[in-house]
Order: sequence, then structure tokens, then C-alpha cells
Amino acid sequence: MGQTPGERESVFDKPLQLHRGPAGPYEVIITIQPHKPRVGTVHFGVTILDPAAEELVEDARVLIVAYNPEGEPTFQTPALNDPATPVHYKGNIIFRSAGQWSLLTKIETDEHGEVTATTPLNIAEAATVPSFEGRLILAFVTLALGGGTAWVVFSIRRAQRARDAEQE
Repeated sequence: MGQTPGERESVFDKPLQLHRGPAGPYEVIITIQPHKPRVGTVHFGVTILDPAAEELVEDARVLIVAYNPEGEPTFQTPALNDPATPVHYKGNIIFRSAGQWSLLTKIETDEHGEVTATTPLNIAEAATVPSFEGRLILAFVTLALGGGTAWVVFSIRRAQRARDAEQE
């Protein structure tokens, strides 16, 4: 079954798996958006698997701590789940500088206490050069405004010539 253009999903619409590995008795999957994180907002997702019970964990408390390139804890955010998707924990961090950061994900459950997972994260500089798509949209808007202006000027001059011809 095909999708209409409005329903198409880009591979970049889906989070990128940044880390998958053990954290105590759990297996933790950490995802990010955008795929190439830059200075600015980065969205994180955390999924916790309990291999012993063969199920996803719904009742954890998750905290993501970002350590700057100097190794200092700089930002943190709780990763929260919601009733619609209780097995997916989500949080955002706004990075203000580029570099090789480190993420510490703390997971706390009543059953196993606190466990952690660590993963590196490279934050790139913010884009200073517009993307190809941005340039294309700018060109389109400029052409549309220029064309609209030219049409208005042409229409005014035509109307003036018509009035001048009627008066003679």
C-alpha cells in the first residue's frame, strides 16, 4: 500500500540509535534526534529492556546527565514516559558548545535500584551555512516576490495606458 506525499516518512524522522548495551541487569537503548547532533536542542529517547523477564520496563526513573568535553556534569534532564507510550522515556538537552561530550544515563527502579549507562556523544558546531534545501526555498521565495512585484508594476502601467487612451 502506497503513501501519499504528506504521509511519507524520511529516515531522518526516526531517532538514530546512539547506544545499546547493558546497564546492570537491563539492556538500555538510547536514541537521538537529529541524527547529527549540533549545538542547540537534542532529543533523547531511552528504552529499557529486562532480559530476565523478557519485557520492557515501564516504571523506571530515568535521568540523563551530559558531561562537557572537560568531564564536568553540565546539563541534565529527566527522561519521562507518558501513558500513551509508557516504555519510551524522552528528554531534551540544549547544548551550548560543540565537542566530545559524554552521556550518563541513570536508571532507577524499585526492583534493582540505580544502574547507569555511559556513551560518548559528539556535538558539532551549529550550521552557519544554509543547506541546499534552505537555499532552494530562499530562491523560490525571492522569485515569487520578484514575480509578484513585476506583475503589479505591469498591471498598473497597463491600466494607466488604458486610461490615457480613453481620455484622448
